[in-house]
Amino acid sequence: MPGYCQVKRKVPGQQQPQLVCRFDFPMECRADAGIGHDSKRRVRFEAQRNDPLLNMYNPAMILGWTANIDIKPVLSTDAARNYIAKYASKAEQQAPAFPQLLSGIVNQMEETGSAKTACQKLLNKMLGERTYSAQETAHLLLGIPLVRASTSFQTLHLGAEGGMRELQVNEDDGSEDPDERQVTGDSYTKRGPGLEALSLHDVFKNYTWVKTEWRKKRTSTNTVLRVFPRLSPDPTGDQYKAYCRTKVLLHHPFRLPESLRVVDEQVQTWAQIWANCRAAGHDHPKDTLRCWENENRTRQEEEDDDENVPNPNAPANEEDWQVFAQAFPNAALPQFGIDDLGMRPLD
Repeated sequence: MPGYCQVKRKVPGQQQPQLVCRFDFPMECRADAGIGHDSKRRVRFEAQRNDPLLNMYNPAMILGWTANIDIKPVLSTDAARNYIAKYASKAEQQAPAFPQLLSGIVNQMEETGSAKTACQKLLNKMLGERTYSAQETAHLLLGIPLVRASTSFQTLHLGAEGGMRELQVNEDDGSEDPDERQVTGDSYTKRGPGLEALSLHDVFKNYTWVKTEWRKKRTSTNTVLRVFPRLSPDPTGDQYKAYCRTKVLLHHPFRLPESLRVVDEQVQTWAQIWANCRAAGHDHPKDTLRCWENENRTRQEEEDDDENVPNPNAPANEEDWQVFAQAFPNAALPQFGIDDLGMRPLD
């Protein structure tokens, strides 16, 4: 069993954690397909199986792919989300830096080689090292956008000195550098009377600043407001006061920021204002700032070494060559010819 498949888990009846396969192999053979549970009691589809170590596969797919595959039907919404998030955020192995690639190419070239040849080999090497994937290269050559999203993103920066500005990516010239629009704190504090009761979060999420006024976005537009800086919500940390200030400014309507600190003609700290807000049970929309409760919530990690799992199944029925390999490691398998029929251990 390859090392990356092995994890240590607590097994009933064993004092010490045991090495088990995180993919639950070997699996029980079964004559009919059905629904079962994995070692974590999650529902899964179990196909017909006559081999305890074989991946589930689809005959048509494996003929077309001609390589190893694994097929698992999606049985829940959470499973689909987890699968998409896992592979969408999985980074490729980091390729060598361009100077290193070019240096290696030049060292292998003949002395008569030209700079044009070196550049061509560098471009091919970049593709070979997967600096640019084949899919990304095809999209760029065909002029197809690399990303399509049903959600738009806006970035709001709340400065410690009271400044507010909106940052966005200038999509017209293909640049990835943030382009600061003329949206500042004054644009919010001088909003019209119809937006008086709306918080900073509501305005930037549901309205767009056009020249000199806020205009309602289309109802079909789903906007995620990213707020920076992302301060620590730790009540004992140095950034907690600034964190409370950001939360209060984001979700409470105001004309002057300091007016939010005045309660019953007394000036309170931002931490006190945020504590009073939570104690009053104010229902604020979800934002992208860090949350102390979520960061300290006890979670069961998928690969937790202390995880309790059911006792492994009975030993799998191993083939003769597997038994021989365990008894005589690194030894050659015995060869039997036609003349040996009737005298083999199998006979």
